[in-house]
Amino acid sequence: MKLFLTLLFLGFFSLSFSQSIKKDFENSDFDELIKNKINDDQLTAEELYYVGYAFFRKEDDKTALEFYERSLNKGFDNPIIYFQKGHSEIYLSKFEDAVKSYDIAISNLPKAEFYIEKGRAYKL
Repeated sequence: MKLFLTLLFLGFFSLSFSQSIKKDFENSDFDELIKNKINDDQLTAEELYYVGYAFFRKEDDKTALEFYERSLNKGFDNPIIYFQKGHSEIYLSKFEDAVKSYDIAISNLPKAEFYIEKGRAYKL
């Protein structure tokens, strides 16, 4: 019975923790999202992306890239993560890497915005 209650508590805590991260992302509460860095081994691939985006918004592109890579390694294969990764790479003057990231984003979702940013990376 104790084991059941412990598992129930952990399940509830995990669910509310995940919902909190998504809510912080939707509310653009980047300071709160960054606090989740200490629990990063427990985060899902999508949550890792949210934390990475928070670091991007706080102008810490190096840490943002680390979280984007971990998110991709966990299986969050979404065009927007490649788009955001390209932005961070531009700010770190990794222009060739940025073009590659934008290419992946474009191959998965050919949006005009992705092409514009790819052109900007070429120009820089």
